[in-house]
Amino acid sequence: VEAAVLDSGAYVGWQREYIDIQDISFKHQTYAGIEIDGGLHVNVTGCTFQDSYHGIRSYGSYNSYTNCTFRNILATGAELVDSYSIFSGNQMDSIAMIPGSGESNWGYFGVNALGSDNTISHNRLDQIGYIGINVYYNSLVERNLVQHAVAILNDGTGIGFDKADSAIIRDNIITDITGNLESVAPDFDNYFPIAFGIYFGNNWVKNTLVQRNTVTRCAGAGMHVDHTMGNTGNSIVDNVLYDNNTKISISDWSN
Repeated sequence: VEAAVLDSGAYVGWQREYIDIQDISFKHQTYAGIEIDGGLHVNVTGCTFQDSYHGIRSYGSYNSYTNCTFRNILATGAELVDSYSIFSGNQMDSIAMIPGSGESNWGYFGVNALGSDNTISHNRLDQIGYIGINVYYNSLVERNLVQHAVAILNDGTGIGFDKADSAIIRDNIITDITGNLESVAPDFDNYFPIAFGIYFGNNWVKNTLVQRNTVTRCAGAGMHVDHTMGNTGNSIVDNVLYDNNTKISISDWSN
């Protein structure tokens, strides 16, 4: 018999700095394997997060999360309200794949990075309930492999970005984004798979570069640009989009 007795496996408090958490297995936490609440320069390396609500939940800056494994996480795997942080070299499998067990609102992500100046790179994500990687502001997202995202929900994407200015999305591979209609009412007007490889968010995206990404086998478009009045200065360069329902789609749904 296994039971959860702790909200978080490791807790880093306000303004605690220069802490290393390395080669630890975290399991059965009801909130997060590691919770960072205002910590700085926290380095998480080589850890395993399994059978918990979140793997990592952080509010901090200048942190790094590298070479970790996330599997069978109920909600978002890594929720990072960070700035100047690095999330790199991690493996994420079966994240937010049980309907009703994750967040009660916006959630079910692999990585959700909501701060500025973050780097999400060289990660492998497979079987993600909703969005694989979601970022805001001027984040760098490069050389990630995202497979089978939007696996239990609909109207999502492999890599999404919003409220972005000077973000860079490049050299990623995104495959098999199919959507799942079990989460949609049959009488809903949009009762069909809405699943994109790359998605420009519906608030604003400015001065953002989307370059050299490869996207294949998406039920929707390989790339979707939801153009709003706040979008300007964006570049889409040298991407490979094939075997998708539509290669690239552009809309003004959010105006």
